[in-house]
Amino acid sequence: MTYILPLHHLVLFIFVLISTAFTVIILLIITRYRRKFPVFGNSFFRLMASHCVAELLMFLQFSILMRGRKFMWLPMEAIEATFLWNILPRISVGIHYYMKSVLYISHLNFALNRLSSCVFPTKYESFWSNKVIWTARVIQFGLPLLIVGYIPFNLHHDIRFHKDLENNRIRLHLGEKSTLLTSYIDGIGCIFCGIACAAIYTVVSVLVHRQAKNNSLHRDGSEKKRRSHSLRTLTAETRILITAIALCLPLLMNAVIQVLLMYGASSRVMFNEYKLYDFGNPGFDEKAGHFTQLVWKASRKLGTGISCDKNYCFVVFHYQVNSHVNGTEN
Repeated sequence: MTYILPLHHLVLFIFVLISTAFTVIILLIITRYRRKFPVFGNSFFRLMASHCVAELLMFLQFSILMRGRKFMWLPMEAIEATFLWNILPRISVGIHYYMKSVLYISHLNFALNRLSSCVFPTKYESFWSNKVIWTARVIQFGLPLLIVGYIPFNLHHDIRFHKDLENNRIRLHLGEKSTLLTSYIDGIGCIFCGIACAAIYTVVSVLVHRQAKNNSLHRDGSEKKRRSHSLRTLTAETRILITAIALCLPLLMNAVIQVLLMYGASSRVMFNEYKLYDFGNPGFDEKAGHFTQLVWKASRKLGTGISCDKNYCFVVFHYQVNSHVNGTEN
């Protein structure tokens, strides 16, 4: 039996389809018009092409392996009688956390690119040669494979499908060890890249401000040139920097969520029930959103800041802590 998406899922899914369409358009423009418009040959846009590919792969894996499984878009009854019933949950978990790690590293590449453009504004493009770009791509897509690949392919890890007869759903169950490993890998990767990007962009913003101030001190004093200079203040490199910072905001928000999760786990408190939606990558699902995590709480108990009451902790972001006793189910 195939299920229709609930209204809020449907609205968000349409939104993410539009976002994905723009991602495809951006990727096509960068690759097709790079020779005609030299700006698209900039190293930042070449890294952006890799990021767009990762975003599209994330959209496909979440829509097919996560949403397709939960809402029975996949022929789960037919799969149950085959070897796919045992191997598909491991593939789902492996690809999902692999793609998340790839996207984290992608943001770090953006930050390093902007740092080099600020420190060496006239020659940083020579540093980001074809060899360096492809090395960055190999690290971006290769390193997560070495880290995450161990989890799904270790047969001692409990990763399987579970029939939820009450709700007539197919759940993805992770055992205690699998939950711990995925939580630590995802959390550490997200927080590390988030802190690194925040530090780099802070340094870059300060340097750009100083450079702009120095330029203003050496400009001609005529009113005409002042006005002309003010119109040229926002250069192409500055626009790229603003774009990179905007792209990084979802990562920073996700890092905040990860910190709150660690706080909840270490304090042995459970966050109240939540509704989680993800605007950072094309994969929305109630209680299963990832990457940029914005939380909407359909409750009158929505807190501001952190306040604990007995066994519950209410914060602006409500997120249920992964159980390290009975595993998790999505």
